[in-house]
Amino acid sequence: MALGLGLGKLQSNSALNEPFSARIDLISPTVEELDSLKVLLADPDAFRRAGILRPHLLSKLNFSIKQTESGPDYILITTDDP
Repeated sequence: MALGLGLGKLQSNSALNEPFSARIDLISPTVEELDSLKVLLADPDAFRRAGILRPHLLSKLNFSIKQTESGPDYILITTDDP
C-alpha cells in the first residue's frame, strides 16, 4: 500500500522581530495518516548526503500537528525566539 499526504502552501503568521509562526495545511489526510504522522527536520547527515547546507537556525524550529473541527488540519511551525 502506498500512502501520499498532500501539503498546502506555507502561510507565515509572524512579522519581523517576532517569534516565527507558520502553518502548512494538510490536504485530505486520512485518519490513519494523522495517527501515524510525525513531522521533524531531517538530521544533519541527511542534509549532507543531499548536498544541502543546514543552517543552525533550523534547529530552533518546532513542529506540531493541529487537528481542527471546522477547517483543514495543519502543521504548525514555530520558534520560541524571533
